[in-house]
Amino acid sequence: MMIFGKPVDTQGQRLSIELLPNNHVNICVDLRRNDTCKNVPFTERNGIYTLSPNGSELYEIQIAQNDLSGQFWWQKDNRTRTGADGTFFLKH
Repeated sequence: MMIFGKPVDTQGQRLSIELLPNNHVNICVDLRRNDTCKNVPFTERNGIYTLSPNGSELYEIQIAQNDLSGQFWWQKDNRTRTGADGTFFLKH
């Protein structure tokens, strides 16, 4: 279970990412609403997991020293042009 950090920091919003077989994840962007859940493929390169739940967004997730964190862009094309639109991290 992760919470969003700045700059989004939406009150009460929770993110869930469940690893599935065959390089897929079940990602729920807002656990307050079931319609945000999607089963999507991911890729892994140099310890960074990349996925795009709706084809236009981009999530990058990494695990370092047992901590999980990530960043996302509302438009994946912006990844090379702008900083992330938001970040998230594992909350124990």
